Amino acid sequence: MARPSTKASPSSRRPLTRAMLLPLPAAVAQTASLQNHLALETLRHGYGASTQVSFLFRAVFLTYLLRDRVKDCCGIETFRNAEAALYRCTRRAADDGVWLLPEADIHDLMLILAVHDRQLASVPTHAHDAARATVLRYATGNEPSPIPQADANIPAPGG
Repeated sequence: MARPSTKASPSSRRPLTRAMLLPLPAAVAQTASLQNHLALETLRHGYGASTQVSFLFRAVFLTYLLRDRVKDCCGIETFRNAEAALYRCTRRAADDGVWLLPEADIHDLMLILAVHDRQLASVPTHAHDAARATVLRYATGNEPSPIPQADANIPAPGG
């Protein structure tokens, strides 16, 4: 006897609420933006920790996943460069205990945060929720980076 499918059919999905169709509440968007920009500045001056790198990884991945939702988004190389910069920062901290993003690594992250600020203010909440679920799967080690890699120059997490 065949098992019934547990996958929701399109007709059985719950409709999106008004709140899910609207952008994030302004206070939530502003808090996330401030958190990201403070993380970047903290790491820029060598006072950061893994928490700040995590905030920036989240922002980079969310921005990439939501890139088609805003005009004038960054190119793929900007995302790859930013991801690589964050991995280098993590490796540097493991090697010598310093959580620092050198000036050479700041530009791409600043571009991404500017785009992410626009996304926070305009992209529907349901799209943010879906992107956050993807980032969470990556963070828990269940999926590869959402940013496609051009070559082996970007190390795997923990690598």
